[in-house]
Amino acid sequence: MIEELWDKAFIIAKRDAQAEMAKQSTVTSVSWQAVFEDEYELQDETRF
Repeated sequence: MIEELWDKAFIIAKRDAQAEMAKQSTVTSVSWQAVFEDEYELQDETRF
């Protein structure tokens, strides 16, 4: 059940991200660890 929801949520999130960035994403999947356990640092948006 969770795996099916995970896949659907990823598809929706990827579409939303692509629309926000106005470009296609090459990401094909994300892991539970990457989303909920790994730590990230956000880059300063002025550098983009």
